[in-house]
Amino acid sequence: MPNLLVSDIDETTLRRLDATARRNGRSLQDEIRHILLAHSGHSPVGAPSMKEEASSASLWHDAASRIEEGIGIRNPESELGAPALAGHSLRSPEDQASLFAFLRSLGRKPDEPFDIKAVSDEFWTFVD
Repeated sequence: MPNLLVSDIDETTLRRLDATARRNGRSLQDEIRHILLAHSGHSPVGAPSMKEEASSASLWHDAASRIEEGIGIRNPESELGAPALAGHSLRSPEDQASLFAFLRSLGRKPDEPFDIKAVSDEFWTFVD
C-alpha cells in the first residue's frame, strides 16, 4: 500500500488527534486512517459511516432529552438503536432521570472521594 507523509502539523492538532485516538481505542495512525477513509466517503471495514454515527448520536441525544424530561426510555432496541438491550426491562422514568442526573454529575470534578466500584455497580443496575 502507498504511504502518505504529512508535514508541519501543529502540536495542538496532533495532541487532539492523539486524544481522539485514545478515546476511540485506536493508535494515532489508525485514527488518522479512519478519518481519511470516512471523509473520502469510504468507511473502514466494520466501522460505521459518519452518517450512521450521526444517526446513532442523534438517537442517544434524543433519549437523554427524554430521560431529563422525565419521560424516560421504554424500548432501548428502537429508541437507542441498541439491539443488545432487546428484551431487558428498564427502571421507571423517574429512576432513569435520577440515575442520569447522577451520571452527568460525574462529568465534573467530584466534591469528595468516591468508590468507583459502587458507582459502576449502580450504573449497571440501570438495566434490570
